[in-house]
Amino acid sequence: MAVVAIDWSGAKRLGRKLWLAEAHDGQLRRVVSLKSREAAAEEVVRFCKQTPSAIVGLDFAFSMPAWFLKQREISAACEFWARVQAEGERWLRDCPFPFWGRPGKCRPPLLEQYRSTEVEVREAQGVSPKSCFQIGGAGAVGTGSIRGMPMLLRIRAAGISIWPFDPPTLPIVVEIYPRLLTGVVNKSSADARGVYLAEKGYELPSALRADVVRSEDAFDAAVSALVLDRHRAELEQLPSLLDETHRLEGAIWTPGLGSCCQHRLRADVPRTPLNPDAFGRRGERLMTQKSTWETFFDAHAPVYEDNVFTKNTILEVDFLLEELSLQPGDSILDVGCGTGRHSIELAKRGYTVSGLDLSSEMLARAANAAKAVGVNVEWIHSDATRFSLPGKYDGAICLCEGAFGLLGQKDDPIGQPLSILCNISRSLKPQAKAVLIVLNATAMLRKHANKDVAEGRFDPLTMVESSECPPREGLPAVAVRERAFVPTELILLFRLAGMSVLNMWGGTAGNWGRRSLDLDEIEIMIVARKTAEPSAAAGA
Repeated sequence: MAVVAIDWSGAKRLGRKLWLAEAHDGQLRRVVSLKSREAAAEEVVRFCKQTPSAIVGLDFAFSMPAWFLKQREISAACEFWARVQAEGERWLRDCPFPFWGRPGKCRPPLLEQYRSTEVEVREAQGVSPKSCFQIGGAGAVGTGSIRGMPMLLRIRAAGISIWPFDPPTLPIVVEIYPRLLTGVVNKSSADARGVYLAEKGYELPSALRADVVRSEDAFDAAVSALVLDRHRAELEQLPSLLDETHRLEGAIWTPGLGSCCQHRLRADVPRTPLNPDAFGRRGERLMTQKSTWETFFDAHAPVYEDNVFTKNTILEVDFLLEELSLQPGDSILDVGCGTGRHSIELAKRGYTVSGLDLSSEMLARAANAAKAVGVNVEWIHSDATRFSLPGKYDGAICLCEGAFGLLGQKDDPIGQPLSILCNISRSLKPQAKAVLIVLNATAMLRKHANKDVAEGRFDPLTMVESSECPPREGLPAVAVRERAFVPTELILLFRLAGMSVLNMWGGTAGNWGRRSLDLDEIEIMIVARKTAEPSAAAGA
């Protein structure tokens, strides 16, 4: 009863980038380089016909986020594979919204990039799968997925089950993520690959070992096959995932869990009629004309809570309250509060909350949501760089790039974030704590090339990324600028604002935790304490 794993590639010129490995009874039986994706699909079909109990792992995303399918009125993954077969190469050529990564096509701000299974992998395993919408630049996986999904049509037509879209009967094909299966290893080093094989006790025939050590792609295929083989009993008892999200989006198979899915159903976000006056008139003296980000968020407000990263509010608030060391009745300022999900949850737990945002549409939805659950929150319509509040708060939050680093077209890349920090600091009581989340400069650097600098899409001196992004599908693009930060400058900025940084952690949405910052982590979480008033040197 053998298993096969294929390390996939979306490259036009494959060379020796597409590898198949077969394992049986703990032994690696073969490792071969395939000449084409079509040949890979044919090999899967041949293998499954010869081995009716076959299990095959393929290294690409079997679908895309459910919202993307629903917007195209697609109700089944196999329909989507047919659509990809018809339109995928055009997507790769033109890079239309929401795809990104090609020259001039930056990551759309706040757009939900991930499937539920990818978010669940982050939460359960601490690794970060890439977005299938990224089709260019370092770490792009979308190209391989787009060129892989049509192969699933061929495989399925041969009577082979594709999990979780079909009943889990053998032979069966599952989606794998090699980084989950290999664990921590420097795959770019042949020496490290050799050491890994020795430490894991994998005894490979010398001819196969040479290929596995020599090629990172062969290594991924070989280790994946061996892990699949070791977990064969589990793979023979895969669960049926009947909820709509996983049946549309698919699921990454993970050892020991059957899948990394937590079998959660997403409830539809309730929509209440907008009431622009629900948050009062206070903002009239705090706002002047619309900025580009206000324009963006006003238009994005109707779909904001469709983003998967908005679904972890209760756990996030649990985390925040531990970090802020607050008690019910204490006061909290939520800067860049958006539709109020954190503010409302905090108010439900007995805290006195003020939510501040530059988008009147976001605040209108926040006010309606607070009214619906019977809590009181003070909503303030203001630009975070210009607010001044009479009271002093016991804690403050500024989450999900809620304001910090979202630059207007003329904003100074240092002055803007420093102004926000100083305003937050002035609003805090002495020794009060704040939690902020900002973009990570190392991740931003790793995705850009010199061409992006030459063409004005990225400035390495200021860590500012410029792009044009539609707030939602069907609307014209808005020109926006986003600023990323390195930890050392954050320490200095906070110090100028009268705050001492206590901790910095990986803060990517959906994957909060007290862990070291990863170079590819999208966001940084900062926990700081107010120790003084803002310095005169801050100039804010």
